[in-house]
Amino acid sequence: MTYWLRKLAQSRGIRSIGFHHLIMAVIASAVAMTAVLLAGAGATSIAQRIYLIEVSYVDPKAQPDGPKGPTEAWENITQPVFNVVKDSQLVTRLGYFGLCASQKEGPWICAGSAARLVYSGRFVDPLGLFHMAEKVKDDVIFPGFLIGSAGLGVLVFWLFATFPGWHEEKDTATGSEVLVKPFPSRTVMVACVAFTGLGSLFSFTAALWQHTASATAATLLETSTAGMARAGVGASGVALAWLIFGLWLVAAIASLVMHLSIAILDRLVEDD
Repeated sequence: MTYWLRKLAQSRGIRSIGFHHLIMAVIASAVAMTAVLLAGAGATSIAQRIYLIEVSYVDPKAQPDGPKGPTEAWENITQPVFNVVKDSQLVTRLGYFGLCASQKEGPWICAGSAARLVYSGRFVDPLGLFHMAEKVKDDVIFPGFLIGSAGLGVLVFWLFATFPGWHEEKDTATGSEVLVKPFPSRTVMVACVAFTGLGSLFSFTAALWQHTASATAATLLETSTAGMARAGVGASGVALAWLIFGLWLVAAIASLVMHLSIAILDRLVEDD
C-alpha cells in the first residue's frame, strides 16, 4: 500500500497539480452549490430538499378543536376559519425563483408563479398561502448577491486557468528532469485576490440576507394567518448558503496566502 501511494505521489499527473488548482476546485464547488440553491423549489427533483421557507396549514390531528386564543372572542373568529382550512393539508415551499406545493402528501408540483399553481386546480388554498409566499419571494428574497458571486466565481476560475502550468524540463547541467514552477502574472494574482474577496463579501451578504429574511417572513406568515398556518425556515437552504460563504472564504484566504508567498519569494530572488 505504501509503495503504491509513493508511486502515485511521484506520478507526473499528481506532481503537476498546483496550489491554484485546489483553489479552482473550491470555487467550482461554490458556484455549483450556488446553482443548486438558486434552483431550489423551482425544480420538482430538488423541491423536497432545497428551499427557503415552508408554509403549511395546521394539522387537524395536532389541534383537533381548533387554535386556542386568549379570549373567547378570538376563538369565535378563528374557529370558522379553522373548519375551512383543516382539510386542506397543503404544504408550500418557497425558493428564489419558484414555488412548489404538495397536497395530502401527494407529488410535488413546481411553478414560477402562484397563479399557475392556483389555476392548475390541484390544490385547496382557502387563505391564499400561494400568493403570500409569492409576495415574500418577490418583495423580500433577493437573489442578486448569489448571482453576482456565481459570476465572480466563473471570472476567477478563468483567471486561475491562465496561470502557467507546472512542467518538467531537462537540467542542462545534470541532464536530469526537474519540475519547473513558474510564477503567474502579478496583475492576474492581485485580480484573483480582489475578486475572491469580493465574492466572499457577496456570498456573506446573500447568506445573511437569506437567513434573516426567511426567519422574519416565516414569523410574519404565521402571525398574519392567525395561527391557521405554520411556517418554518428551510434548514437545507440556510446550510447551503452559509457553506457557499465558507468555500468563498477559504478561496479568498488561500488566494491571499498564495499572493503573499509569491511576493516574498520574488523579494528573496531579487535580494540574491
